[in-house]
Amino acid sequence: MLDHLAQLKDQVRDGDELWVFLYGYANVNARGISYLTIGRRMRGPELVTALDAVPGRQIVLALHRQSAGLMEPLASERRVVVTATNDEKQLNWPKLTRRFVDVLAEDPSQSLLHVLREAARRTESYYRDRQFAPAETAQAHDGVAALVSPFDPVDPNDAADSVDAVEPIDASPLASIFLSPPAPQAQTDDGHDPAVDQADRDVRFVQFFGREPIGLVAEALQPRRVVVLAHDPRRAWQWHTMRSLVQSPDVARQIGVIYLPLSTFSQPLIDQMLNSGDGDPAP
Repeated sequence: MLDHLAQLKDQVRDGDELWVFLYGYANVNARGISYLTIGRRMRGPELVTALDAVPGRQIVLALHRQSAGLMEPLASERRVVVTATNDEKQLNWPKLTRRFVDVLAEDPSQSLLHVLREAARRTESYYRDRQFAPAETAQAHDGVAALVSPFDPVDPNDAADSVDAVEPIDASPLASIFLSPPAPQAQTDDGHDPAVDQADRDVRFVQFFGREPIGLVAEALQPRRVVVLAHDPRRAWQWHTMRSLVQSPDVARQIGVIYLPLSTFSQPLIDQMLNSGDGDPAP
């Protein structure tokens, strides 16, 4: 793992966002946290040093037992850290982990704050429905402040009465972090309904070209086995067209590979693929 992180130093750039998921057997003792990894244990300070050397913003999700031991050494202004526990004495395997993955899989376009809230709610329900005492409390550090499960909004009245008034949680950077950002919405400053506008565009396209857009694009791409979609859609109708193209069974039968835009740190992989002498372009 440390070798892979060392390679990222030359691939990730300032402005990129690196997501790190940590799950496995961790243990905390007088020497700090360590991980059971192949070969030898990986010590917490080694992990922190390796991550510190990688530029860009980092989202670290430590969803294993005794993950609380990572919060203090990892918390920084350029890093968001989430741990499934907030106390090293919480020794059981966290129930939050599965629920976090389930919520994220249901809708990857939801913010990290939403995913944490819903996963925390389902975790609480798990313990309550079985009449178990809660054995874990998740926590997060958003680069500015510490947050604790269930990550609910702060009551303005309670905050005003507190000596140390806190910022409402909805203002946390977690609310603007997405694993898969939602598609940009169409510009509606003129009051038009995007769905109506899309239907109108489709009708005018068919009137001019004599067929629907996807069929025309599929025909144009048919003789090409490898297709690179380098365009970054900015409007809802563009996302609709690209999505329909990729999901079309006819296109899947005709085209071998479709390469979508990747982040800048993936450029070495693209170069390696294009410069390979034994690449197989067949599906």
